[in-house]
Amino acid sequence: MSTVNATIRTATVGDADVIGELAKEFQVYLRGLGDRTQFEFTAETYRRDGFGLHAAFAVSSLNLMAKWSVISCITSATIRIGQGG
Repeated sequence: MSTVNATIRTATVGDADVIGELAKEFQVYLRGLGDRTQFEFTAETYRRDGFGLHAAFAVSSLNLMAKWSVISCITSATIRIGQGG
């Protein structure tokens, strides 16, 4: 039986560059699937919008054996559905 060293923690502003790179890789993956959505999430976006009293989202990370593996992003955005004339 093998042991896996895993840590789940809240991501911090110091993780911005890694999260920005992961977001870029995810965009490339989505483009490969044919998704053409304008995707603008960078390290700077994370720093600007992910902290403070009205943070737009919260990020958790799962680190396996000291390497980033999974990022979970939970948004606090309000979605309005069915507003029409």
